[in-house]
Amino acid sequence: MNRHARQMQLAEVGQSGQERIKSACVDVVLSGLAAEVAVRYLAGAGVGSLRVRDVGLARLARAIDSTIHVEVEPRLEIGEGVATSALDASQTITTLGLSDPASREVALGAHVALHALRAALRVHP
Repeated sequence: MNRHARQMQLAEVGQSGQERIKSACVDVVLSGLAAEVAVRYLAGAGVGSLRVRDVGLARLARAIDSTIHVEVEPRLEIGEGVATSALDASQTITTLGLSDPASREVALGAHVALHALRAALRVHP
């Protein structure tokens, strides 16, 4: 059974959407818990390629999906296309009023990962 069969049942995904996710390359410019959450979501969804800041995140991605292509770029910074999602996500999470720093980190990582998946699927809220 395809490990992505359940998400492929969603109208927004389907077979063609899963292929777009698999062909997506995402830069994870976050660090710490937020980066770990983003990597878990993206690798679990079947993103084909990730660029991360450290080896630990690369190991995590490969443990989730051994077929994923991961590049480690320690100086990875917010750039074109990534700036909007990461910075907007940070502002959005602030407005949620989460008082616990760990909760904010988890929310930020999830928000950035879901934004990247929406972009790959060409789904706009």
